[in-house]
This record gives sequence, structure tokens and C-alpha cells, in this order.
Amino acid sequence: SRLGLAASSVYGGLEKAKATRNGLCALMSTEHAILTFVSMVNCEPEFARFFLEANDNNLELAVQNYFAAHGGNAATDPSSNQEGAAVPEGLPGYEQPVRAPIAQFNDTLIDHDPAMRLPQRPVQTAAAEHPLEAFRDFKSEADKPGMAPSSEVFGLSKKPRNLAEIYRPPVELCFSGTFEQLREEGRKLSRWLLVNIQSPVEFASQQLNADTWQDETLGAVIKANFLFWQQYFDSTEGAKYCRYYLQGSTSFPHIGVIDPVTGQLVKSWSGFKDAERLMDSLVNYADTPPKDVFADEAMPDAAATTDAAGGVAAAGEEAELAAAIAASLHRAEDAPAQAAPEAEWPAAPEMPAQGEPETLVMRVRLPSGQQWQQTFKLDFTLHELLCAVHHLSGHALSTNKAYQLATQGAAPLTQPTATLRSMGVSGRVAVNLSEVN
Repeated sequence: SRLGLAASSVYGGLEKAKATRNGLCALMSTEHAILTFVSMVNCEPEFARFFLEANDNNLELAVQNYFAAHGGNAATDPSSNQEGAAVPEGLPGYEQPVRAPIAQFNDTLIDHDPAMRLPQRPVQTAAAEHPLEAFRDFKSEADKPGMAPSSEVFGLSKKPRNLAEIYRPPVELCFSGTFEQLREEGRKLSRWLLVNIQSPVEFASQQLNADTWQDETLGAVIKANFLFWQQYFDSTEGAKYCRYYLQGSTSFPHIGVIDPVTGQLVKSWSGFKDAERLMDSLVNYADTPPKDVFADEAMPDAAATTDAAGGVAAAGEEAELAAAIAASLHRAEDAPAQAAPEAEWPAAPEMPAQGEPETLVMRVRLPSGQQWQQTFKLDFTLHELLCAVHHLSGHALSTNKAYQLATQGAAPLTQPTATLRSMGVSGRVAVNLSEVN
């Protein structure tokens, strides 16, 4: 047993000596590798130790990785500044390279007119078009614009071939142009304006196209006395009409009769209306076409005036004497029946400054046809407005005549005590001042 213990003690000492020798060898090998790495890449010993440990103390692998990271370039001059040596990304001392400054340049971030960048639908010309329309064949309509398909072939009634023909718009009736052009044409021809605003998702709109507008008798009445204008509610012109006349109403389809002179909506319907009921109402307007009271009156015939003057000059003395006596007697009989002297207008009210609250700016078309713009209070009555027009506009009004104030989308103001607020207008508005017969 003593011999065994002695052998074990000797074996343990040998193992410790062996381990110590291996550790010294490994330490010497590591230090040798660090010195070799420093001499090859010209770097600090701390960096060499870290780089070798990162590569499992494999000198050959560490050198290959270093040169691969630095493109095969390394400092060979021992006197070079080792502090300036590049450090690979991810190692201590690595610094992110600073990006070069961007060169100065000028450019436009936002256009000066944002409205020009908004997608806008083109202005409608003839019949209404909409991408959501389910029963329309726009391609066939575009092939023959403004042409209606023949309803008879060799004396026989032609049946529609598809839904596009059944619900086709009345292209033969539609006016081509904007609403302003429609009003101008209506004034020239003394015709009422018949407006139809449709919605592609309301089947009543398709019913009007299929049943009402295709009626031959109604079509003849419209062609003779009206200018027909059909638009979709979300088109450029249709949306403008809805803003002025419908004031947020979403009941479609809409049918309206417009006075082209004043722009007033004199009659309106919503929903589907059959041809017979609609024609009964339109005939009343056909009998009384709109008149522009401000149109220039025809000058008297100069030739007729000259002939009349020559006839008076050629009359004899007896005829002149008889005419003078008759005129004197006529004036004497009519003297008691003469009208009382015209009363004076009261002084004009104090006018507010532009921009004050509870005011609006009016551009008034005077009976003479001239334009006059002024700021009024919403609480001004029609009588106060007439006083302001008489004293401030340069156009004299008569106290013996009655006047009315009309604008688009509102009933005319005729009562002298009615206020401008009762018209339901605000902001800026164009009005028409006319005499009431």
C-alpha cells in the first residue's frame, strides 16, 4: 500500500508538471502569435490579442480575415502611426464613417395652386356620363353623339336590343355646354331651362331616361319651349348646381325649371315623374316664356317720326287751331285726376363696413342694367335697401313704384318690411332689383 501511495504521488506530480509545461507552451505560443500579428499588420498588441481571440488564436486565420476586411492593404512601415490604423466594424475602437454633406440645390416642394393637383372630372358636354352607370353603353353612344336610334324600321316598331338602349339618355334633347352657357342661350331664345340632376345609384334616374324623356309628346314640348340640361350630381357642373339650388339635399333625381333671366328656381320635383304628370306642369310655363325686362327696347322708326312731323308741318292753320283747342280742353278735364306729387325717399341708413359680423356683400343689378356693389346688414329691410340704392348708387328710384329683389335659389323679396335675412343668403351674393308691374 505504501508503494501504491508513493506511485500515485509521483504520477500526480508528473501530471502537474505536464500541465504547467503545456500552459507555459500555450502562453508562449499566444505571445508569439501576438507579436507575429503585430509585426505583420502593424497594430497595437491589445488589438492583436483581441483579434486572435476572435479567431480562436489561429494566427493564419486571423491574418487572412484582417487583410480581407482591409482589402489586402496593411502598413509595413514600423514607424507609421499605429493609432491611425483602421479598425474593422464590430471591434472596439470602430467609428462610423461620416457621410459627405449633400450639395445644395433648389426645388419646389408644393405647387402654388393646390387645386390644380386635384383630380377633376372633365366638364360634361351632352348627356350625363358616370363610371357607376349600370345600364349605359358609352362606347356606342360615343360612335354617334347626339343621334337617337330609330324607333321604327319599315313601319314596324323597333324593340330595344339591350338594357343600354332601354335606359339610354335623351341625347337628342340635351343642351351641350355649361350652366352659364345654358342661361345665356335661354335668355337669347326666351326659353325656360329644364334641368335634370341624376344619381347613378338611384333607379328612378334610369326610369326617367327609359319612360319619361322618351315620350314623344313630352319631347316635342321640351324642344319647342325649353332648353334641357342633364347632369350627374357629382360632376363638376352638377355639383355646382346642387350647391346653388339644392343646398345639401340628397333627394335624386331632381327636376327643376329655371328662369334664365333671374336664375331663380321656379319649380322643382324629386324622384320619378311620369311623362303625363310632368307635361301638365310644363305646359303652364310653355304658355308664358321668360322675358328679360332689362333688354334694350327697340328705337322708334326714324322714317315714321319724320313723316309724322312733316304731316303736322303741312297741316293748315285751321287744323292747328282745332288741335290746340282740343288739347287745352283735354288738359283741363284731366287736371283733377292727375297723380299726387311723388314723395321723397327717406335718408339712407348707416352702411356697415365690409367684414363686420351679420353683414353680406351684394352686387345689385339695377333696373337700368348697371351693376352696384355694397355691404348691407342682414337686418336691413327691403325699404332700407331701396333708400340706399336711391341715394348711394346714382340710380333714382320712384316712390310711386313697387320693387322686388330676386336671387338664385330663393323666393323674391317683395314686402318692404321683409329683411335680407329672410332670403336665406350670406357672404357674397348677386341680386336683381326690378320693378313690379
